[in-house]
This record gives sequence, C-alpha cells and structure tokens, in this order.
Amino acid sequence: VSAGFPQFKKLSRTPSTEVVVLDDPEDNEIGLLQQIQPPVIMEVYSLGGVQPLSQLDSVLREFLAELNEIPLPAHWEVLPPFGSPDLRLVQRSKHSTMSAAVIHIRPGLFFHVVVQDLLVPQEHELYASHPARLTTVDEVVELICDLEAYRLCSGWSAGWRARERSETCDVLVHSGCCPQCRLNPWPSGSGTH
Repeated sequence: VSAGFPQFKKLSRTPSTEVVVLDDPEDNEIGLLQQIQPPVIMEVYSLGGVQPLSQLDSVLREFLAELNEIPLPAHWEVLPPFGSPDLRLVQRSKHSTMSAAVIHIRPGLFFHVVVQDLLVPQEHELYASHPARLTTVDEVVELICDLEAYRLCSGWSAGWRARERSETCDVLVHSGCCPQCRLNPWPSGSGTH
C-alpha cells in the first residue's frame, strides 16, 4: 500500500467483467495523515518578478556586486535598477539632512545626485570635489559622507514666494539658503528696489 495513490481492487464476478473500487476505507487513514502533515510547496511565485539586472551593463553589475559586499554609511542602501540602466543609492532615514537623497550611477560610472526630486546642478561644489566617474566603492562612500554634510536649501526666506527656490538654486547648502535664493524675487511692478 503506497500513501497518496488510490488502491485498486478487482472483483471478479464474471471472467469478462471487472469492477474497480476507488473508495477504500484505508483512504480515510491516508486523508488523516495528509491533514496532519503540512503541505509541500512545489513552486514559488513572486509578485516582484525577476530583478532586472540585465538592464545594467557588465561594469555596473560588477560595481553593484562590490557595493553589496561593503557596509554603507547609516541608512544608505543600493536599489536594483528599475526602468533605467542606473544604479541608485538611496538615503532612507527621514532624520538625515539628506533624507530622500538619491545618487544615480550611470553607465560609465558617471553620477548625479537628486535630493527630494531636485537635481543638484552640475556646477555645484559637490561635483567639483569628486571625480566625474566613481571607479571604486571607497569613492562612493566618500561621496555619501560629503553629501551628509549638506542640507537642502531652504529657498527664499520671505516675501510673496517664501520657501520657493530660485531657478538657479544650488539645492545643497551647508546651512540656510544658497546665494541664488537669498535674492528675493518681486512680482513685476510691485516691489521696491
């Protein structure tokens, strides 16, 4: 008797007729055993799908592997690519001065920084103090540490557009607001100079 398979019994009434009985009292014992044992998972499905690492070029895939081997500064993590061929490093802490900061590392290991959906302009001193290409994980860690020394520009401090930013805002400052946002805009014809 093998568990899980129906047992066939042949009842011979006449030589040409066979009757197969599928409902056997022993089946109830098998059913009880199956209820006691947990089910075996045969296949696993994920709603997340396959990680799209194929979007990354070979250099970025290797760089991603290296980044995943080291501990990054507090609350920074590497995200897999999603809809673009970039690696993304994200600051997850809402208590950080750089909350919602994202470092995008593009093919060729070039990078740019976005903070709260504001692109840090290429003229910013942050880019001047780091190589244009991040070729080692140590350079990434240095960039993160330098980035944590900044805070988001607070925008115009007063006037009719308080808290808005200049079109030429530096986005990142050490304190207060950037020089471009210190200049308070006035609506045309309604201000004193």
